[in-house]
Amino acid sequence: GPENFIPKPKVISSVIEIKPKKKSFFIYDKIDKLLKVSFKQRRKTIKNNLKFITPELEKKMVDCGINPQHRPQDISPEDYVKLSNFLIY
Repeated sequence: GPENFIPKPKVISSVIEIKPKKKSFFIYDKIDKLLKVSFKQRRKTIKNNLKFITPELEKKMVDCGINPQHRPQDISPEDYVKLSNFLIY
């Protein structure tokens, strides 16, 4: 609190500790490649941005629990990690 300082500040400060909820394993190069391709044309659906990666893209996306009709900005970071581990070799 302010009473612990000389001169006494006119603000109240706090210290917080932020801990991640869980650790995600991902390979940086894979996710970097996926994000660059996904956001190259961000108004397209994710399926259209990634269609050249594999012919079975839509099935693999559904298997990962990702809607192929979503736009890149609508997909969570956790889903990008799953998708990068599943799609990029």
